Order: sequence, then C-alpha cells, then structure tokens
Amino acid sequence: MKAGPALAFAAVLLLYSAPIGGNARVTPYPNEMPRILLAVSLAADRSIRLDRAVEAYGTEEDLALRDGHAYCDKAPGVSLAAAPIAWASAPILPRWGETRYPDYWPLRNLLTWLLSALPGALLPFLSLRGRTPLAAGEPALATLLAVTTPIFAYATTLFGHVPAAALVAAAWALALDGGRERRRHGQVRMFVAGAAAGLAIATEYPTAILMAVLVGAMIAGRRGAREISAFAVGAFLCLLPALAHNALAFGAPWATGYAFKAGARDAAIHATGFAGIALPSAARLFGVLFSASRGLLFYCPLLLLAPPGLVAMARRDRPGALALAAACCGYGLFAGGFVDWKGGWGAAARHLVPIVPLLFVPVAHAVAGLRERAAGRALVAALAAVSLANAILTLAVSPNFPASFEAPLAQVAVPCLRDGIAMPNALTAAFGIHPLVVAALWAAAASALAAWALAGLLPSRRRLVWIPATLVLCAAASVAIQWEASPGVTREQELVRAWYLERLGETAHAKEIWARPR
Repeated sequence: MKAGPALAFAAVLLLYSAPIGGNARVTPYPNEMPRILLAVSLAADRSIRLDRAVEAYGTEEDLALRDGHAYCDKAPGVSLAAAPIAWASAPILPRWGETRYPDYWPLRNLLTWLLSALPGALLPFLSLRGRTPLAAGEPALATLLAVTTPIFAYATTLFGHVPAAALVAAAWALALDGGRERRRHGQVRMFVAGAAAGLAIATEYPTAILMAVLVGAMIAGRRGAREISAFAVGAFLCLLPALAHNALAFGAPWATGYAFKAGARDAAIHATGFAGIALPSAARLFGVLFSASRGLLFYCPLLLLAPPGLVAMARRDRPGALALAAACCGYGLFAGGFVDWKGGWGAAARHLVPIVPLLFVPVAHAVAGLRERAAGRALVAALAAVSLANAILTLAVSPNFPASFEAPLAQVAVPCLRDGIAMPNALTAAFGIHPLVVAALWAAAASALAAWALAGLLPSRRRLVWIPATLVLCAAASVAIQWEASPGVTREQELVRAWYLERLGETAHAKEIWARPR
C-alpha cells in the first residue's frame, strides 16, 4: 500500500485495538470461550476434547456434550487457526492459576487482535482496491466503511464473523475479478480462491450459501473446467480439517456441535427446523434488517446505498452485480429464517456480518454518483454520521447486548455511559486511566478519522466546515431520537442490565440496581 492507505489502515487498526481489553474482572463471553478452549486443548493437550480445559477454566457455557465429553459447539475454523498461536505464545504468557494453560484474558486479547482486529482493519482496504470508480477516493471510503459498519464492532471480538467475512471477500474477489492476471494465473488463482472459500465455511458454516452462489457465478461466467476444479480442490483441502474435527467429535463430517448443545434452550432452538433455521418470516426479516434491536440497516444506514449502488454497478459489470444481489438475498433469507434471529447477546445482526464486505463495492458505486451533487454529498455525510454514532455506541461499553432489550443502544449503552461505565480497555488496565476518559478520547479519534475520510471523499470548497458540523449534528440528533423513541425499561430489563454490568466487572453498579425497590 502507498503511504496514504498505509497510514489510514494504521489509524483504523489502532481504533480497532483500543476496545480489546478484557481483564480478570470481566466474565468471558460465551461465544468466545469454546473457541479458546478448543485452541488451548489442541495446543496443550493435543486433543479436541475440552474436559480438562473446562475443569481448569471453570466454565460450562456454550459447549457441546457427546458421550459425557465436552466439545466446542462452534465451527472450528477460528480455533484451528488459534491453536498454533496458543502453542507458540505459551512460553511467554502467564499461567492460569496452577494449571499448564495460559491465562485466559491475555490469550484471548492476543487471539482477538491477530485473528479478528487485524483482518477486520485490512478488509475494507483490500475489498475496494482497484474495484470501484472512485480511484483516488478508495482509501478514504475504506476508512469510512471501517469505522461505520458492524465490522468495527465484531473485529473487537473473537467471534467467527469477521474472519469469515475476510475469507468470503477474498474468495469472491479472486474468483470473479482479475482480468489479465486471472487469465495468466487462472488455476493458481482459483485454487487460492477455493482455499479461502473452504476456510470461510470452516469458520462460519452458513457462508456455504455464499460459496454456492459464487460457484454458480463462476459457471455462468464460463470458467473452464480446470479453473473450477482447482477451486473445488482448494475448498476441499481447507475444509478437510473441520470435517475431520466434526467426525471425531460428533460421529460424522457433516455433524456439528449445534446438534449437541449442552444448554436446554440452545438445544431446543437448534432442534427447530433445519439446525434452527425455518422458513423466513416478515417479522424476522424486519428484525435482522431494520429493528433497533439487531437491524443491520438500523445500525448502519450507510449500507442503504448498496441497492442503488448495485444498479449503478450493473451498468459496468452486470454478472458481478447479479451475483452480489443473489448472494446478499440468499444470506438475508437465511438470517430471516433463523429462529433465534437475535443471536443471543450481541449487536447489529451478527449473522449478516459475512456479507457486509460484499456490499462495499456497490456502496462505492453509489457514493461515486452522489458525490457529484451537493444534495448527494449531504446524504452521504448524514448516513455516515448516524452510522458512526451507532458504531461508537455499540462499542463504547460492550457490543454484547442482552437479547431482551428492544433498543439496546438507547436502553443499555446510553444509560451505562451516563452512569460513568465504559468499555474495558488496555489503557485503563495499564495506566489506571478511567474507562470513560479512554472511551471519550477513542470516540473523538473515530469521529476525526471519519471526518477526514469524508473530506477526502466528498469534493467541496467548504468541506472542512460543513462535514464536521454535519457529523456532530446528525449524530447528536440520531442519539436524541433513539433516546426519546426507545420504550421504557421494565424492572426485569433493569435486572438484566445489572447482570450485564456484573459480567463487565461493574459489580458496584450492579448491586445498586439490584438494591432498588421494585
């Protein structure tokens, strides 16, 4: 990368790194714990059974049980990638008590940075590179997308969504783009694309939907039999370790940990329909797209530019636009059919995160058309401002919002900030700086970076004045409207928020809520 994009990427990576600061006061997140237990079991015990690690770390959340043994209930891709890191870092990390296992939080923070934050920060820059009509504006748009989309929130967690999104984007770009380079190194390129596709499925099983659309687009694009075969071989070889894990743990390569959930509620959900997926419903589709609880477009209205962007993209690349539309619609129907569409504790329709980078190119086409007119520039800035405000609120405390809240940004994040509670972070742990101060400086840095990106993206004589003003006014108006429009918090929800605070290590605030009269 040139100096400009390199500096922008470095700034984004710093922003992504700040919220990665879990510590001993914080209760491990259930979605992350089994991934880390499998990684340390592979590194320390040379086993996929988690029994010894479960006993050492003292957790029983989000596990799979079969024949009296504990296993990871997630797709194993992240854990398989994390195991060599856990093994290599073992000599330098502190021990977990008297055990031979590494201290949980230092290992978790290291793995999150390497496997989620780093690829997440790279993702917008590599996804847009040479694929949009913006040319010189690509680094600015990549920076803007990095701080306004749900990639920002989930790059600070060790979930599978951002690693899978990076792999999906790589497979898509390698298989469908390339020009002369594709023709010159067709089979090698397709093998690498297939490898990325196999790893994506091993990391997030539902991405198989996207890969099926990709193969269909390759066939429709008249790829040769050798290229498609190279893709298939690469996908199979990189999916093979996950299939072997499933065969050893659950009795068959196609069996997954979701069928052996230890928790009764989770087991009931995944026993419904096909692995917890039924026919899509209007209510669930609205929930994952527009609701204040988890709606992707509510959290990031900047992605509303994707549909008109697809229309503009189709004028230059009709097959590519159709493939993207089919992939996003198919994945949206999957999310709208998932019985537990909220996905437990979380934010911003986490199951849809793997398609977010596929939307970057259509958004770029839409911005390229809108930036030529004053009204279009104002629309882009306003959508970016609301998306930025929501991204900051999502991370300012913790992106793991309880599912019982209809509007968690207003019902959880804002009250916590008002009470002086902010995100756990490394600066607080290292230097004792109050978390609220760190969060305020971090939010200011994210806002300044977004303003810089918009100034470079939207040509205007007075952009250094109206762009910061638009960001501040639209973001403030968005938060105020959400606060006024959010439903009142019930006593039961207040008790859930107390539990949420206790898991963040804020026991004093939690006790205060519990002590309030009913």
